[in-house]
Amino acid sequence: MAAEDVFRSLSSHWAETAGYLTPEDVRLVRQTARLTAAAAAAAAAGTGTGTGTGTGDTREARAAMLRLTTVLYDRLPAGHPVSVAISSGTLLAGPASPDSQLRDVAASLEAITALTLLSQADDDDGPPPAAGPAGPADPDEVADRLLAAPALTGQQVRDGGADPGEPGLIRLDRPDGRQQIPAFQFSQAGTPIAVVLTINRLLDADDDPFGVADWWLGRNAWLDAIPADLIGQVDDALLVRAARAELDVG
Repeated sequence: MAAEDVFRSLSSHWAETAGYLTPEDVRLVRQTARLTAAAAAAAAAGTGTGTGTGTGDTREARAAMLRLTTVLYDRLPAGHPVSVAISSGTLLAGPASPDSQLRDVAASLEAITALTLLSQADDDDGPPPAAGPAGPADPDEVADRLLAAPALTGQQVRDGGADPGEPGLIRLDRPDGRQQIPAFQFSQAGTPIAVVLTINRLLDADDDPFGVADWWLGRNAWLDAIPADLIGQVDDALLVRAARAELDVG
């Protein structure tokens, strides 16, 4: 397969691919998307041939495509559809239409950035911005905001068939001595949501339940959204990467 087929496969199988990639890999996806889009635009404007600046744009874009292809091949298991696409073709060698190839690759990468909300992240290539709460910085006011969010009692969790003491669940202590469990952690069937437990453990909710609850319920700069609102709406891997970005910055 040629490069356009590889990146078309990446777009089609992004949900199965994202979990294998690091935040640095994702930034490379963004960078490659920008470079291929710029080179395709230069080619369409007639500056992508000959000795003009478009030639440099094309070389830079194709170099980024090759770097990203190498990363994907290193990260993905042998049977993964993208890995198969890479290993079964000629990659960047001698495309029949270089300009058409750039347009196709740019379109595939644009679809990926739109799908995963990466296009809403900061446009530089440095570390992603730190996640931060949308509410006030005063600890008491933050606690009040979190305790006012929808929550369940331990008995309600048990009635739903789950264990309120399950490791990884956020449990918030109230001023009256009782405990409540934020409701966003559970599916409609009453079971704990796997990605929530994964991220809670990653961020150490047992040690800092209010801090992790605030991560879920406050606006996150990396996602440009409230993480709890995205559960089931975006790839679980995207939420995990946002949580890892919080650890990298912190």
